[in-house]
Amino acid sequence: MEEASREGYERIRNMSIAERTKRAMLAEVIEDRIFSMYDDLEGLVAKDGSVEKENRDKVTELAIQIKASQKQYRTLVTGEPSSMLDMMEGDRE
Repeated sequence: MEEASREGYERIRNMSIAERTKRAMLAEVIEDRIFSMYDDLEGLVAKDGSVEKENRDKVTELAIQIKASQKQYRTLVTGEPSSMLDMMEGDRE
């Protein structure tokens, strides 16, 4: 995650303080959610890496959510256009 922050440094630096603040706050929320999902995932996977049959769907869903959240985080911290940020802006209008 830190690498993504370094990659977007120039783009972020040229944004307004308000835009940077929104992105930072949203990225922090997403980062917290990612760590929470990893904790949930660890609770479902055995120490040897196996997954019980009844937990497979949940593990798959968590993995998909983690990957999607990582993409959202990367978009925010690299200064790329963010549909999530756009949606938040649209809600305020």
